[in-house]
Amino acid sequence: MITVFDLLSLSQVPGIGSNRLRMLVSHFGDTSLLIKASVREISLVDGFDKKLASTIVHFIRSSQF
Repeated sequence: MITVFDLLSLSQVPGIGSNRLRMLVSHFGDTSLLIKASVREISLVDGFDKKLASTIVHFIRSSQF
């Protein structure tokens, strides 16, 4: 399920704009899967390197998702 709360929260990650957010949701199909994803899984998405994937994972784990 894709929730507005998850989308708004993920849009606050440094380096994540609307296009990258759209790519992540398209790849994972569900924000709950994205929230559980590892650095490796996120870095497999086209346009996401390990540094950005690590930033995303750190943001998710330090937030109240």
